[in-house]
Amino acid sequence: MSGYSGRDARKLFDKMPLRDPVSYNVMIRDYIRDGNIEEARNMFDRMPGRNTVSWNSMIMGYSSRREMHAALKLFFIMPDHCKDAVSWTTVAGGLARGCRLGDSLKLLEQSPQPHPAAWASVVSGAQQNGLACEALVIFREMLSLGITPVSHAFTSAAAAAADLSALLLYRCSSGMQPLWLCRRRADIFDSMHRDFGIRPRPEHYACLIDVFARAGMIREAADMILDVPFEASSVVWRALLNGCRIYGQHAAAASLKAMEIYRASGRCAEEARLGQSMGRRVGKEVGCSWVEVQGRAHVFTTRDETHYESQSIYMVLKLTNEIAAHHE
Repeated sequence: MSGYSGRDARKLFDKMPLRDPVSYNVMIRDYIRDGNIEEARNMFDRMPGRNTVSWNSMIMGYSSRREMHAALKLFFIMPDHCKDAVSWTTVAGGLARGCRLGDSLKLLEQSPQPHPAAWASVVSGAQQNGLACEALVIFREMLSLGITPVSHAFTSAAAAAADLSALLLYRCSSGMQPLWLCRRRADIFDSMHRDFGIRPRPEHYACLIDVFARAGMIREAADMILDVPFEASSVVWRALLNGCRIYGQHAAAASLKAMEIYRASGRCAEEARLGQSMGRRVGKEVGCSWVEVQGRAHVFTTRDETHYESQSIYMVLKLTNEIAAHHE
């Protein structure tokens, strides 16, 4: 009934001498799309022979409106043979987005088989709510259970790592860089493709560049932009410039801006030369780093335990090291 208004579609539906599940599903979908969840539910309740599409449409409609009580109620009376990956993903992700991580994980435990997309939706929900540490814990749990992560799970985990990069400032003795972040990005990306059959996409590169920039690893972030097989977006450049601002790398910021202009104008040779020159100039004070969080500067030194969040910092470090070790 595409192309008809809601009222016209309903008139046409009522005149149909024979209504099959497809026609009911189209009406339910259109009502939900128009924001009329009540009429969608009325149509669903009177529908004979509901199928997986019917149940999922209603559950997704409630979830999109953050009416998780109604979505859960419908999910639990849904016949088991109708539940598929979409059903589990919709409900688990909706709970996670509503900061009900415990309930979302309990739900996943009830699934007769693991659904990678459902786990990814929980990781994403945690990260979107600012629960970065929890997102990494759930990602690690998914890997430990042998569940092959989908691309979106890597994106959310990388974004969570970026959110926590202010805490990942414990420096290893050689190179003085965050232990997880100093691992070669090629190893991480190779693992995605080698172990899980996932080719790194622009969002994966963007997240890791953001991680490097927030951690003050400006040279590594700049090198990555030169190597990335995609056109760097404005978001990536802003992340890099923000890292320069936080760490006082004003000369690097000017060079990055010039590189962005060179790339936009197709002057690749000048861009590459400037990037190499910048890489030689950019550096950091060995053994000491600082980061700005909500307008407050935090200073860290090697093996520092004086910060009031030291316990959380080392806990996050342990989690991220375990995740990185899984990829080796």
